[in-house]
Amino acid sequence: MPGRRTAAAKRDASRPFVLGRAAMEKISEMEGLFMTPDMRADLDAFEAAGLTSDQRRLFILSKYGTTAR
Repeated sequence: MPGRRTAAAKRDASRPFVLGRAAMEKISEMEGLFMTPDMRADLDAFEAAGLTSDQRRLFILSKYGTTAR
């Protein structure tokens, strides 16, 4: 029927909203940020190894981070 709207899907407010890698890449591209093939390979390795977010963060900081002086 014309003029009839379908109800929008409601999200369960008790669960956190998490963006996937593809969505985050699109947002980053809009901001002018692009992932290198090396970064993509690291993320693939994280997923294959089943690393926790803390383990991923430590690896990224050790590889790409700089030390504060």
